[in-house]
Amino acid sequence: MSSQTHGPEPCASTNSATRAGQINPRNKFAIVNNTIDPQEWSMRVGIGILERIEQSIAKIVDLVFTKTFRSQIQPTELTSALKHKIDSTACLVPNRRSSDAPSHYVIEVSPRGGEHILSRADQLAKELSEFAKEHVRVQGYRYPGGIDVTVVPSKNLSRGFTIEVVNRSVAWRAFLIIGDKRYPIEQSVIIGRGLSADVRLADSSVSRQHAKIDVDGEKAMIVDIGSSNGFKVNGKRCTKATLKNNSLINLGRQKILFVFLPIFD
Repeated sequence: MSSQTHGPEPCASTNSATRAGQINPRNKFAIVNNTIDPQEWSMRVGIGILERIEQSIAKIVDLVFTKTFRSQIQPTELTSALKHKIDSTACLVPNRRSSDAPSHYVIEVSPRGGEHILSRADQLAKELSEFAKEHVRVQGYRYPGGIDVTVVPSKNLSRGFTIEVVNRSVAWRAFLIIGDKRYPIEQSVIIGRGLSADVRLADSSVSRQHAKIDVDGEKAMIVDIGSSNGFKVNGKRCTKATLKNNSLINLGRQKILFVFLPIFD
């Protein structure tokens, strides 16, 4: 981002071209009859907040997306696409001079390199949710029920991302993501190389029955069940660990991502 160095502002006495009731283009806010226009002030403050959130998103995206997709996805693409989706789906409410914006947005990202993206999906979703709320406020939309943005891996995309509006009730289910495949977990699964494993991994570095994952609502636990080389969770070697959304599991040479994904009714 380029920076500019400004000299001192001219004082009021030397700026005779600007009189009461006129707008000085050098002023930060519009001046009408020697007062700040509240609507203009609110809009400009909102734009400033949006810019700050965009900068925060850019830092996250630069660390995640540019490493994964190289130059294919830029931070401004995410925020621009989200703004466009909000604007294009906001509905004018009859007998009212305002529009209602949808409350739930799902960003689906290609599973290629998904473990790197999803490792910061929660952080990215939080910033994008704040960005969406501020954009809606600046545009004057209403959003009954609040606004939230979710970032999830896509089943079908080979690259890039899409943004969809969700107006249905959402339930959450645990999944294991291995490469470009996903495996749902109802209550428990055994991971291993043997025929009796629920999730089979054809890898000699994985034991026949390597680990078991138990899921109870939003709680999940992984336990070693007699493997020869154990496992790691988020880089830490252990025999038992609590799994949270976007936990990265290493079994031998295999990388497995544990996630909770939305299931729409």
